[in-house]
Amino acid sequence: MPSTTGRDDAYRLEDIRSLSFRDVKRHAIFYLLELEKKGMITRSDGYQGILNAIAADVRSKHWKRIQRKVEKESMLEALAHLKERKKYFMEQIESYHSYVDTAMATMQRGKGKKRFVMPFTKQYFHLRELHRTGKAPQFGSFRYGAQDLYDKGILLSIDQTSPRQFDKIDVVISSSKPGVFTLELIDAHIGVSMGVTDLKMEELLQAQFENRTSLSLFDGMAKVNLNLLLYQINKKFYV
Repeated sequence: MPSTTGRDDAYRLEDIRSLSFRDVKRHAIFYLLELEKKGMITRSDGYQGILNAIAADVRSKHWKRIQRKVEKESMLEALAHLKERKKYFMEQIESYHSYVDTAMATMQRGKGKKRFVMPFTKQYFHLRELHRTGKAPQFGSFRYGAQDLYDKGILLSIDQTSPRQFDKIDVVISSSKPGVFTLELIDAHIGVSMGVTDLKMEELLQAQFENRTSLSLFDGMAKVNLNLLLYQINKKFYV
């Protein structure tokens, strides 16, 4: 007798639980006869084939449960090992960054000694104003004319500004924190900041490692030659 739902392919164990014993027996006989028609079992052996199949299925499920348990334990062990490895590598990375920061701070402190500045130059008045206002960065500050940086090949372009107007713009490179450099673009005539950006040495070195030749600064307002900018920073803050 077919399923009362009329959908044999959707027959589930839950359907049996809702049936009486008589209905379950009727369903069992119906499906036994269907299997016999297909030559999968025979009544000549008392339908032993179906009993063997059920026994094999029970054994298979038991073995699969054991296998899943072993696989789960293996996965949990592997996950614990990976967590330990992650912890170890994170500690190594933290130690590396700490070492690099300390090395950079030591190198920059070594450059903190006073150096001669030509009187009445752009740099001279820049430092005098910083000391007057008590805003001198810990590791130094250098003010350049954009035209000077352009002539050296460090500054490549400034949006909506012709190189013939670079004499009206200044660029300040300063550092108050080891390995971090602040660049500021200033309108030299009225002293108004046009943009400020912070650059980390590790980011500059990463960009150099990726063979990038230029770098966009101030939200894309200006573009600089990466290698020459790095050279200038090393020259002023480290070497």
